[in-house]
Amino acid sequence: MTVEKTTKKKTSKKTKTTPPSFVAEEEKDDATPTKEQHSPEEEEQQQQQMMPSSAVKKLPQITVARLLNETQLGVAMHKRIVRQMTELRHVSGNEKFLQDVCTCLLHVLLEYKRDLHTERVIRFIIAFTSHREPGHEEEADEFCESLIRFLLNVTAAKDRAVRFRACQMVAGILNALGPDAEISDDLYDQMEETMLERLRDNTPAVRAQAARALSRLQDGGEDADFSNSEITTAFIELIGGEKNKDARKAILGALAISDHTISVVVERTRDISEEVRRIAFLALAAKVPVESVSIEHRALVLRRGLNDRSISVRSACVDMLKKWMSSSVCENDPIKLLKLLDAESHPNVSEMALKTLIETKTVKAMAYATKEKSETSGLRRFFLKKSEEEEEEEKVSVVELFSPEEALFWRVIVEALANQTSSSGKDTSLAVGQARAVLQAETEEVEDALDQCLPESSMDLLRAISMHADGKTTSSVFAARQLMMTLNCSDMNDGALRRGAATLVYERLRSIGDLNDENDVSCYARGGDGEWEKQLIDLAKRVHDDNEHVAVVLGACDSLRGTVTDEENNNKNDDDVNDDTNVYAETQALFIASSLFETANNSSSSKLPAHATEAVMQSLVRPAVAHASAGVRREGIKLLGLLLMCGTNALTEETVQILRTAADVDPSEPVKCMALRALGDAAMLYGPKALDARRDMPVPKKGIHVRFDDDDDDDEREEDEKEKENNDDADADADGEENETAGYQLTLEKQLLRIIESACEPFENPKDKTDLEELDAENIDAMNEAAFTESENSAQTIACETLAKLALRRGYYAFEQPSLVISTLLGAIFACNAQETPRLAQCLAVFFPAIASAPDAKVRACLIDAVLPSLRMASQKKGVAKVAAFLTSLLELETGISSSSNHKEGGDEASNSDTDKNKNLDGVIERSDAGEAELVRSLSIEILALNAKPFGTGVAGAQVKAYHAAISRVLSRVPIPDVKSMLTSQPNDGNAVNGSIVSEETKQRVTLQLSEAFVAMKMATKKCPKEKIALKDINIAKDRIHDSLGVSSSSSSNSNNINNDNEEGEDEVETLFNEDLQFAEYAEGVEKYASELSQSEDLPFYDRKGPKVSKLKEKVMAAPARERSKRAAAQVASEKWVEDDLNVPLAKVTPQPTRSSRRREALQEFNE
Repeated sequence: MTVEKTTKKKTSKKTKTTPPSFVAEEEKDDATPTKEQHSPEEEEQQQQQMMPSSAVKKLPQITVARLLNETQLGVAMHKRIVRQMTELRHVSGNEKFLQDVCTCLLHVLLEYKRDLHTERVIRFIIAFTSHREPGHEEEADEFCESLIRFLLNVTAAKDRAVRFRACQMVAGILNALGPDAEISDDLYDQMEETMLERLRDNTPAVRAQAARALSRLQDGGEDADFSNSEITTAFIELIGGEKNKDARKAILGALAISDHTISVVVERTRDISEEVRRIAFLALAAKVPVESVSIEHRALVLRRGLNDRSISVRSACVDMLKKWMSSSVCENDPIKLLKLLDAESHPNVSEMALKTLIETKTVKAMAYATKEKSETSGLRRFFLKKSEEEEEEEKVSVVELFSPEEALFWRVIVEALANQTSSSGKDTSLAVGQARAVLQAETEEVEDALDQCLPESSMDLLRAISMHADGKTTSSVFAARQLMMTLNCSDMNDGALRRGAATLVYERLRSIGDLNDENDVSCYARGGDGEWEKQLIDLAKRVHDDNEHVAVVLGACDSLRGTVTDEENNNKNDDDVNDDTNVYAETQALFIASSLFETANNSSSSKLPAHATEAVMQSLVRPAVAHASAGVRREGIKLLGLLLMCGTNALTEETVQILRTAADVDPSEPVKCMALRALGDAAMLYGPKALDARRDMPVPKKGIHVRFDDDDDDDEREEDEKEKENNDDADADADGEENETAGYQLTLEKQLLRIIESACEPFENPKDKTDLEELDAENIDAMNEAAFTESENSAQTIACETLAKLALRRGYYAFEQPSLVISTLLGAIFACNAQETPRLAQCLAVFFPAIASAPDAKVRACLIDAVLPSLRMASQKKGVAKVAAFLTSLLELETGISSSSNHKEGGDEASNSDTDKNKNLDGVIERSDAGEAELVRSLSIEILALNAKPFGTGVAGAQVKAYHAAISRVLSRVPIPDVKSMLTSQPNDGNAVNGSIVSEETKQRVTLQLSEAFVAMKMATKKCPKEKIALKDINIAKDRIHDSLGVSSSSSSNSNNINNDNEEGEDEVETLFNEDLQFAEYAEGVEKYASELSQSEDLPFYDRKGPKVSKLKEKVMAAPARERSKRAAAQVASEKWVEDDLNVPLAKVTPQPTRSSRRREALQEFNE
């Protein structure tokens, strides 16, 4: 119930609502009088004069402070103290009593810690304020409003403790008021305004209490759906972005439940906090009637709750399920509950819910396993024995078939009894003595119940299955499938049952229903879901021995295909009549064969022989891939892909060319997607190179020229010269020729990349076509329909999934250009729209963290080599900083093996405690370290090449600066191999990098690459002094490379020079001088690389031009001595002074220092 606003004018006189502004000191104990206090006798005389005679004996020396101190002792005395406070308020008057209470509360408001004594005082204040003594209701209401106004005034305090305690007391008072309580309009508006402001407080505890305070202030409006309530709208907006779990719990508990807010509560059932999820289920159980929840939400909530990993959440979901079961809609009838869940649409959830009720003893299987219930509503009602008189009276008997809910219910009951029989039999075999006799009796009782639940004979059960299968509706076929599952509880050693089941499989696999009945959906080809055929194949496995069921199923497929051929021969002129029949029969045959191979065992002993593989190709696949119907072609491609998995010698040039051609030129998108999925599975099994070797090779345009005149050497020379001249033109036209080549003639890698690039522009941010307000919570949650449509019609999604699987499975050597593949996938994740392509977004969101943290070095090498190409591709688009941040987060992920890479900005080394555990003695792991060091070198030279020219101004200059900053950020965070550990480690030493053996070649290569990177960083720091953010990252990267190479960082030495003496400064100069000499050999090569890269097309913005320079400035730069004579003369004079100073012996110019460095002593001896 909410607190209702009222506009009634109260007849009683209003007291002053504003609390006193003064703050009195805490009242002292009256037992020890002071100078300011009167003696107990005088004080008692004054109280006797002021109070009535009836109150003199009840309230001797009672004050507010004394009573509040007593409330801290325990909750049991709160009722007595409430009565005393009420009498004291009546005697003292509302205004005086309010001042005393507010004065005492000022001490409570300052306590932020939720200790026991403070909570007891607040609990008492809430109970006393909401208490209405009979006969003093107006006095209590006036005090309540005045105290709430005082608390609202202090909610804007700077101290978080005051805000928290004030909101806590306001929330407690409002929730403790009765359903008939009334407050004035101005107080209502003030509370709503104040608490909405506190709802966005920076302290989570204050937000939680503000939400509790607003729970009863929500206005349902005319429609009572709370859609126009400002408070409800604020709750919905804040609960999705709230980071604190306690605040989310409070908002969820305070949210008013209606059709407008049920979806929000359902969304919280997948919250990251188990406490919030539990509150969501409790709210659904307590506040939401089951009939108010949609069927999709019911199934969704049960699926999440019953599968939750937390025991408390599962318990709350079970309580909700019991509440639904005992509601007026279900009336403790499990079949009615299954109807609320729509068992036909959600069979798994319905089965899970029913089994949960059986486990919790809410539904007792033994109670339904009686002869009476089985004959009236169970499995025996179809075969009741009737007398001759009853048979004569009933000329026509109509048997009502099972509904989907009834069939599911009886199937679960039979399985539960069978499982109970099995477990009781095991317990009986292990027990001894009297316990064995008791368990044996219980087992016999359960067996008798199971016999009464099932039909009298197994053949009756088969006839019941056939009766439901002949219904030709989705409900009847679903019921037949449920009844067929009960055969698992029967004894298949019975010969009659095996023969009857074999006959059932033989007949039903060859049936495609009544073609004249448009509502017939008895098979997959006529609109079924295919579960009926899969159930028949599973029954065939149980009936037949070994692999005999394969011959039975393929024989049924040949029979369906044979009926198509016979009808084509008999009715050649009646094409319109036979088209539908041919499509149905061929689709059904292909689907049955595909279902057989989907459930097949992939062991070598169970693979299809070579002659059987060729027979399937001849009878099913080849006619299907050339069929005019897209549905038939799709099923044929699916069967061909499964045949590559299960058939012997199935990978041939014919099969590969069929799949490659269908993936490229088929006009139907579902056929393309199925062909791409089959190619991906084959590539995972056989490898991409095996598929590329069997593709249709492109024919060269120029052809082959054969010469017969060997003496004409001049012609040969002329042709060689022409070929050399045309080499450049040929390279330029290579891309154009590749684009003209058909996709099925390219390698599989290039074909997949072409499909992805044709669907979207890499790193192109998608436009937000859908607003959040237009989205439905059900669609946001599951995205089932969108994901299914995408998997059937989006070739881009299937291509990305295929490349991602190959990268994770086969690693670096699975592709010709692994960096291009990963860069394209990275561009796809930034270009895809998660609302339109949820399957692609989820696939790539899982793929990149998996490849970044893969324990195999060759898998991680794909990502490491793709970092720089990805940044180059993203440099021309907006959001290169986001790409850099995403790559940085991937590079910083921990791998499956321990890493000695530096992940901290200060250059701290990671511990190598786990190296022994992860050591690999089988080989030398080189790719990971070399790849990381090579990435550091490439990024360093890229930064140096960018600084070769000015960045420019305007939009182009901003893009260059953004790219420069992005590379610097990645370089400052990329893991760097520890060269010190590599150089000191031995082949059998535990100090090896990444717990692996490092070869001498790898050590040398990594040292060389990091040394060149260090030199490039030193050069880059001198060329970009204006880019402060990038310069900071560059210095961090330089220091980390220093530490990796075993050289102390310059930044640390600079930080230590503040209070050092002159000698230490000279030693630092010497150290830097030695470092320059050490890395001088790399400077020329690094500068050459950077210069070549700055002019290369590989570098983004390589063709940018510097800022325009006026002619006057060019003259000034050309002749600085004439144009700026004073400045040039001063510079020349200073240089001459330095030169003269160096030529003079140091002993005559420089005074003898007390402690000189070695370098200066050597120079002095030389001068002397």
